[in-house]
Amino acid sequence: MDNDALTRFPPKSILAPIDFSEPSAAGLSAARRLSERFGARLELLHVDEEHALMHEGAMSEKQRAAAAERAADGEARLRELAGLPEPAVRVVRGDAKGVLVELARGERHDMIVMGSHGRSGMERALLGSVAETLVMRSSIPVLTVHEKPRPLWPVHVLVPMKFAPYADAALLYALRLASAAGARVTLMHSIEEGPLGGEAHEALEAHLERLLGNDAWTKAGRLLDAGPAADKILKAVDTGTFDLVVLAAHRKLYWKDFVLGTTSERVLRRSRVPVLSIPSSSALTALGEPAAHAAARG
Repeated sequence: MDNDALTRFPPKSILAPIDFSEPSAAGLSAARRLSERFGARLELLHVDEEHALMHEGAMSEKQRAAAAERAADGEARLRELAGLPEPAVRVVRGDAKGVLVELARGERHDMIVMGSHGRSGMERALLGSVAETLVMRSSIPVLTVHEKPRPLWPVHVLVPMKFAPYADAALLYALRLASAAGARVTLMHSIEEGPLGGEAHEALEAHLERLLGNDAWTKAGRLLDAGPAADKILKAVDTGTFDLVVLAAHRKLYWKDFVLGTTSERVLRRSRVPVLSIPSSSALTALGEPAAHAAARG
């Protein structure tokens, strides 16, 4: 399977958005580990939303001075956080969602790693979720982190499966990442309808053999369950066995826009461990990407 996300692995450039909150510090910790492990360039970005609506020409001299001072202060704080000799840091003015979505659809970076506040309910309705918006619209993998990863992370990767091309692309990416990191992999398939019997096991094994061949598919663990996929994924995460979830960020089209599927949404909001979302091609096609290019992604 040819997939742009796969051809851009290992990542050579990782973007870490920073808002100086505790979750963004956790995201930076994960980004730094992946950068060191894969020899990737790490760039720290802070979006100054305070002056987002001010056009340069309409700003007073005092406002321009204040914006420049904030940018310089932000860059200094980013360098201090990075803990690297010559970190790549940037401070830009704008709306965080808009800035990050634009970067997530460009060619400059291969992965985005960011902290997520994991808001839910009314708080999420009022404040929104930059991480969710980014995952919905990104054309590159997005890793969301709620808490600082534990030492030696990642050690054990959980990969939820569906018998669909977009899910296969996420599985292949997860296997390559786990192999490069020396991590174990457990493949999880939840049967939402129908019995959990021998036929389900046979279907899973046959699909893996077709996708991976006779060797690679036998090395991963199996977790077959019945029930809503999101519930089963989160239940597995809560056991403390896994320290990374890799799943397909499948987008469902509604009218002129698109939203994440229920499973992706719930896992992103509630998972205690980092979630790496691999983009599917459906939303990219809807956004105007040539169909042939999208098809090549898997």
